Amino acid sequence: MPSLPPLLPGFLVALGIGLLIGIDRERHKGTGPTRQAAGLRTFSLAAIAGATAQHWFGEAGLLVATATAGFADTHSAGISVAELVAENKITAQKAVTPILAAFTTNTITKMVFAVTTGGRAFALYVIPGLILMAIAAWTGAFIAGPVWS
Repeated sequence: MPSLPPLLPGFLVALGIGLLIGIDRERHKGTGPTRQAAGLRTFSLAAIAGATAQHWFGEAGLLVATATAGFADTHSAGISVAELVAENKITAQKAVTPILAAFTTNTITKMVFAVTTGGRAFALYVIPGLILMAIAAWTGAFIAGPVWS
């Protein structure tokens, strides 16, 4: 297992990016019942979790971390993976699967919310579209080339 001091700059960069994105998102959330969940803490934690998982456990760890973060917020997981691409730690091609995994788990969250907050009629109206979007995203990725290599 790697020692902490070499990882410290990466943690600080991930934390800083997560904080900046989270602060911006908090400023634009709105108020009342339309206020969106997540924000400062979610972005920071997802950025740190993604960088740590990728460093210690490789691409499989990144996949698990982003899929798990996706249950709460697709954007924070996607940004965390994009940052790894920008730092040349993974290729853009290898970023596709973790981002789609986060998108898919977030779609599951949306389906659960559709059922629990909107009732059966609303869920039957919304869920087919959510499923079609997920299928279309994965299909596009498979058509474009190997999703994970």
